[in-house]
Amino acid sequence: MSVGRPVRLLHCVRSKSETPMSFELKALKFLIWSGLANKVGMVRRLAGENVPWLKYYSDSVLSGPGENMRLLRQILAMRAADSDWRTIDLTFGAPEFHPEWADGFRDLTEEAFRQISDATEIDTLTKYPPPLGHPELKSLLAKKMEAEHNELYDPDREVLITNGASHALSAALGALVNPGDKVALFDPSYYMYNYMCKLLRARVAWVPTTLHRGYVQADEHKLRRAMHGAKVLIVNSPSNPTGCSMTPELLELIVRLANEEDVLLISDEVYEYFVYEGEFRSLATIPGARPRTLIVNSFSKSYRMPAYRVGYLFAPEPLLQPIMMQQAIQVPFTATLNQRFAIRALERQANIRLRANQEFLPKRQVVLDALRRARMEIPPPTGAFYAWITIRDLGMTAHEFALRLASEKGVLVMPGDDFGPSGRGHIRLSFGGPIADLREGLLRFVSFVDTCRHGKRRTLIST
Repeated sequence: MSVGRPVRLLHCVRSKSETPMSFELKALKFLIWSGLANKVGMVRRLAGENVPWLKYYSDSVLSGPGENMRLLRQILAMRAADSDWRTIDLTFGAPEFHPEWADGFRDLTEEAFRQISDATEIDTLTKYPPPLGHPELKSLLAKKMEAEHNELYDPDREVLITNGASHALSAALGALVNPGDKVALFDPSYYMYNYMCKLLRARVAWVPTTLHRGYVQADEHKLRRAMHGAKVLIVNSPSNPTGCSMTPELLELIVRLANEEDVLLISDEVYEYFVYEGEFRSLATIPGARPRTLIVNSFSKSYRMPAYRVGYLFAPEPLLQPIMMQQAIQVPFTATLNQRFAIRALERQANIRLRANQEFLPKRQVVLDALRRARMEIPPPTGAFYAWITIRDLGMTAHEFALRLASEKGVLVMPGDDFGPSGRGHIRLSFGGPIADLREGLLRFVSFVDTCRHGKRRTLIST
């Protein structure tokens, strides 16, 4: 039997919307169960030696991310090898930890361990913690929300502690979204949103956006079209990957359309303290948003505690209840000791909370200056710590750019493909790490871009 038709089918449906059993997934399952998968180059390239095992994989895994995961595995391998030329990681999704803050964290640690020095406390520590989160931590988070945004949440019924923001997002989507449901995402947006939707076999409706002077803009008609019939819209401002913020007018438009179209809103607010222009505004504070809005946050960014895996959700009780049930089944609780560290971090936030403007405005300027030298200027990002850079004029895909930059210059960046349809000609560069690494990485980056341009120019002349 010829594999030509299944291969053509596999290729032609890659751009189509996801459905409960998409044409792409049907084609892939046909290739697997017919024994033809090993003869298809694209399947072999993505699965490698795992091709014989694909028949055991669930549909959610088979319809999940493939090409970008292969690239990430290659990048991680380069990072692990880190051979003669020291690899510089500009994919960093968290801000660096400052040595001068070590005393604050050391005190935090000593305080936490002092409380568990006797047998009673150790016994408490080794038992299951409250499945929905430590009451003291939830109470402090509710007070934080009230103090910073003037929004009241019941810590017992409307606050949930999770294993990081990603767990909060996946639990929320898993509790609210069925296969075939429509989820609206802004294009571009954090790639994990798209991955989670793929794993749930939800249909993604992309909202095209433009970036103007560091702010996200969206056409009302296109936004309404994406939200019509959708169950959920995910909002992230300031944004990963663009570093741009949504204007108050856009946030108000989102809430108005959500009420008109009966769409739930999930607002990922992990970059709330990383705002360089204007002021951060939680989506829950927009009139009409509170009854249909879930707020996701964590200690990973602002408190520089990504390894502790402490995230949290604010939501109205009717929306939080099914998420609590979902969490109880999947990941019943967050480690007690980690929650105690989070409690101490909130109590000592004056010492360890990020001073974003003092630290990141100079780093942002280093990036902007380097991009200007590379003739790749972008508007200054208004938040987060990312630069969203177009590479379309270099004559290669974002994956090719990222792999070549890593192999030739030892610099890691994220290809934009899985951030949304517009990301195919972009890469994401993070300025969250040490400024010395940032400067060296950008020197290599500029050199690589210059080489690509000159190489392309010589090729054009020779032809």
